[in-house]
Amino acid sequence: MKSTAASAPRPFDEEAALADIARLMNAGAGARAEELAWTLVRRRNPGQGLGKRPRTPVERALRGVFLSHALLRARLFARAAREAGRALADDPTQADAAMIEAAALYQNGNWEEAVPAARRALALRPTLAPTLALLLQALLDLGRVREAEAEARGALARLGTDPDVARAAAGALVRRGHVDEARAALERLGSHPQRGPEFLALAAQALTTHGRHGEALPLYRVAAARAPRLAEAHAGLIACLHAQGREAEATQARERALRALPRFSHENFDFHVPLSLTPCPEPTPDEAPAPLDPTRALLVNGIGVLPARPLGIAQIKGAVEANGAFQCALVDLNALVYRDFIRALRQGETDLEFDGRADLDDAFARMEQLDPLFVDPEGYKTLAPRLLMALSLTGRTLQGQFERAAQGRGPVSWVVEACAAHLLAQHAAVIGFSLTFTDQLPFTLQCARLVKARRPETVVVFGGGFFKDSNLEGFLAEPCVDAVILGEGEGAFLALLEAHRDGRPLSSVPGVVRHDPDTETITRQPNTATVRPGDLPFADFGDTPADAYLTPVPVVPILSSRGCYWRRCTFCNHFASYAASYKAAPVARVVDELAHHVARGIRHFTFVDEMIPALRLRKLSEAILERGLDLRFYALAKPTADFTAETLALMRKAGCVCLYWGLESGSDRVLARMDKGNDVAGSARTLTLSAEAGIRNHVFLIVGFPGETRTDLRATLDFLHAHQDSIHAAVAGPFVLEPGTPIHAEPERFDIRHVYPARALCDSRLADYDIDASVRERLTQAQAARYADILRPSFFDTLSAYGPCLGTPRDHVVALYEHGPASLPPRAVPDPAEVWPLLEADMPRLSGVPDFVLTPRWRSTSAPDPQSPPACS
Repeated sequence: MKSTAASAPRPFDEEAALADIARLMNAGAGARAEELAWTLVRRRNPGQGLGKRPRTPVERALRGVFLSHALLRARLFARAAREAGRALADDPTQADAAMIEAAALYQNGNWEEAVPAARRALALRPTLAPTLALLLQALLDLGRVREAEAEARGALARLGTDPDVARAAAGALVRRGHVDEARAALERLGSHPQRGPEFLALAAQALTTHGRHGEALPLYRVAAARAPRLAEAHAGLIACLHAQGREAEATQARERALRALPRFSHENFDFHVPLSLTPCPEPTPDEAPAPLDPTRALLVNGIGVLPARPLGIAQIKGAVEANGAFQCALVDLNALVYRDFIRALRQGETDLEFDGRADLDDAFARMEQLDPLFVDPEGYKTLAPRLLMALSLTGRTLQGQFERAAQGRGPVSWVVEACAAHLLAQHAAVIGFSLTFTDQLPFTLQCARLVKARRPETVVVFGGGFFKDSNLEGFLAEPCVDAVILGEGEGAFLALLEAHRDGRPLSSVPGVVRHDPDTETITRQPNTATVRPGDLPFADFGDTPADAYLTPVPVVPILSSRGCYWRRCTFCNHFASYAASYKAAPVARVVDELAHHVARGIRHFTFVDEMIPALRLRKLSEAILERGLDLRFYALAKPTADFTAETLALMRKAGCVCLYWGLESGSDRVLARMDKGNDVAGSARTLTLSAEAGIRNHVFLIVGFPGETRTDLRATLDFLHAHQDSIHAAVAGPFVLEPGTPIHAEPERFDIRHVYPARALCDSRLADYDIDASVRERLTQAQAARYADILRPSFFDTLSAYGPCLGTPRDHVVALYEHGPASLPPRAVPDPAEVWPLLEADMPRLSGVPDFVLTPRWRSTSAPDPQSPPACS
């Protein structure tokens, strides 16, 4: 006799069913997928007389909704759009299908097609707030700002009392700079019985985008009082008080937040530190602001992670000031803010308390003094994690604030406010923001918006390695963006300054891309202002704060060539740098620049060329020795056979202490697929000769290059183990697929079955991909990530005598290898056979970077946070 439990029907799992539908569709089993989709329709609509199969176009459309929904969830966007389109053909009134079609088109990168699809869905169901948000986002991304504003205003006029519609529409108006209009719409919903406080906080948040913290403050107060568990209200209140310098009140506000939300600090971590930035006095209502100086410009490095001297804007500063007509100041906000945060953490100049402050201060002191413990491998293993804790705590705190504001989940940070005031205090007519990395974008855009809101006449220009002429329309249409310079900036920025001074349109400047607000068109000028590297003045780092780069000795970057001489690696998009060209400065010019810095007390350098060939490094070394320069440097190279023993010995004598080699793999089959131009035997010989010359070898490795098998990966581990005496550190990570690379353009050549769309500003998003399952033993993207995480701590990190933190910051290596022991202590590198079973073990994905757990305590608070916030890494 069966038990009741055994005979009880299993609950139907709709989530699993949707996943099964996508899997069946992907496997070509469309009929079975349709049957399962129809089962879902019948379960959702009991008692409707639905048969075993759809009998009418309306019923087929209902099935199509579930099919397209399943495909959308599986990120098969093109197929989801087609399936939703079929459903709409069966039933043109099917609003859910129209909504899915619009979402799938947008996610697939078909922004232009998503616009009419979204309008179709909204015509069927005007209250589809997610579709309205998608429509507005697509229009703004495409630079069609007048349409976006009209759609937002129309939605508010028709459905302004619908909370979700109002939120989407107001968000678009805020992005367009119409803060008061958005505020009014949001405040009207402040009396909503359930969501009123949420909308008061959103209205306040809109005000912070223009630096109007004083007006935002009372709105946040009311929101927090009415909804004590609304974290956004507390976070905004604290940020506004910080921005106004009312620290005692900010502490009290945090106390209230922690009483209401004991885990408040986990998601809204913020602490105030004194910033050594110049405040910009607010003029009185009767007083005009000080005029801007048309001969003065600022070059700004925005806040990202890990401060390092910004070479690009230092080169532009040198070129502009050599002209003699303009004064150009370099402002490295990244270094200034990190320095102030870390100093406050070390010295207790903040209300944040935590265990280990004395150890942290001791670690920084030993680094600054080049203490023997710092350069000793075992000592560095102890000190470096403490340094990284401070860097991580600062970086995560700042990036968390900037990202929440960018996503509309929090106020613009008081740090952004202070930085904008610092820039405005210098009364420059032109401010150029340089971006190298994606993580600089949230801060930089928020800072530029504040600058433009305060002084609209300031010309705000963007440039740097981040920017490519791809999907720029939405960014160019931002009210705070007057121009973007693409390509080399030395000549283009000078030409822009001259055009502004002379009253000529910026659209005529070589290299400038602009949005014309009247015609909503983009103007592009080819960058004919390119320069020959040998003709450039030296980079001018005179404005960079010497104590802000977290290294024991000053390390200056040198760029001896522009572009890549190889330009063939299939995983790399750097071949497109400098218009896919390679330009090398004359060796004598490079050594003149080194001598220029040595005369000013700088002895340590990093060559930041994409990679330098052996012959050029040999000539550079000969010239350095001929000039009698006493310096130390490291560089990037490829382990080719032309690095002879003689060349490497000459390099070591000239001051080369370390080379970062693009090894990438220990499998000749994988190297051939990468088109690296070197093989395993040649790499082994070069690494051995380099180590024998006294140069420390760090190798870059890619785990899971498409087409790589476990056999290939094992060959890489075996290679590293066999040559461990010649390898002093390994920098390994999983393969990432970047738009603009040969492998992204021709995925089928590399056993990639499907590339998931990743359309974004300047192709800044990495693409996910699926490996062709019919090709056996190839590592998948998920396996590559998991294997890299497992092998990093268990194998790769063991190659470094200095431990896993070596190279963060990377500039530490030049001091460590100059002042550390001539012979490194033995390392316990495991046999790959011992590590290999870990890849098979059922273990969770590990963190590949050392993490640090901090338990914060707040001064003068009656509600200490006993929980640990997210690990800092």
